[in-house]
Amino acid sequence: TTNFFHPQKQCDYRTYSYTCPSFVFAKPTELTNASYRISPETLAEVNDILSIYKGTHNFFNYTAKRAYDDMSSNRYIVSFECKEPFLFRDEFRNEDVEFVQITVKGQSFVLHQIRKMVGMVICVVRELHLKSAIQRSFEGQRMDIPMAPGLGLLLEQTHYDSYDRKNSKSHEPLSDWGEMIEKEVQRTKFELITKDTLETELLSQGMLKWLADLVHHDFTCNPEAEEPEKKTFVTMAAACASKAAKEQTAVGEGSEEAPEVAPSTSEDVK
Repeated sequence: TTNFFHPQKQCDYRTYSYTCPSFVFAKPTELTNASYRISPETLAEVNDILSIYKGTHNFFNYTAKRAYDDMSSNRYIVSFECKEPFLFRDEFRNEDVEFVQITVKGQSFVLHQIRKMVGMVICVVRELHLKSAIQRSFEGQRMDIPMAPGLGLLLEQTHYDSYDRKNSKSHEPLSDWGEMIEKEVQRTKFELITKDTLETELLSQGMLKWLADLVHHDFTCNPEAEEPEKKTFVTMAAACASKAAKEQTAVGEGSEEAPEVAPSTSEDVK
């Protein structure tokens, strides 16, 4: 590189991937388990929904402590797609599990943006929210968007297209390493990173646990709050128990009140 090269400031685009079991896109009529296989129709639907995020949008709902009028929430996404599924062997349970890899390329991303975009798409495909809610999430109303688990998110590549064009005659390109090196990079990435990610997911079942809470997620939140309140199965169960206890107390207090008795008269005695 040149002497004044800055890897962060001179980066034009970044590509991230998110790998997860394909059963995250199971419909309400389908079982969410290792036997699930995503259909071509569902895969096409996922890519159609992902394409809504392409272009420049206000992602204040996809991060924390940023207002709608904060211009730093505007981000530009070049591409967003879900690739063809692949099988990975679960040695512990002796079964094949299908995974998909979602890739997104953009200029830059705000905190939690990718995980929340994935979480929102999963909600729409699983029919927990409307497709139109994605467009509304770019508008001024605060929305509590579920954040997908962190396991599976990986920085794939940083792109230096402008630098490569400017220094093409004096330096080797940084964004294109050639077919042979790219194949070795992909092989090494799978052996050292992706494989461990898939094994950890199969062992911990983190995505299944997250999906179990997702059906109880409330997309509404306090507009005055800097950050949406975190809701989990435990916190929601505790809230329901507290509400039931208050209702039971109110019923008990009502039953303890003595009924009013009309004063007796001589006519009553007769």
